[in-house]
Amino acid sequence: MADRRWLFRQFSITHNWNTLDVDYICYRNADNRKINVSCVPTSKNNVQIDVLAPLTPNEYRITLTARLD
Repeated sequence: MADRRWLFRQFSITHNWNTLDVDYICYRNADNRKINVSCVPTSKNNVQIDVLAPLTPNEYRITLTARLD
């Protein structure tokens, strides 16, 4: 079986917003195409994001949109 560790980047983001009120979208910098991500809340103010593409951190960006009531 092939080594698949290179297929995604995993990291956590900590913020002071309720995680359920935040949308996370990932774009490839070269052509602004959306990249699949997996977002798993680990607490009210933390989320684990997996970028599901073989890209280096300089090749994509993640935008956060928060609803602040």
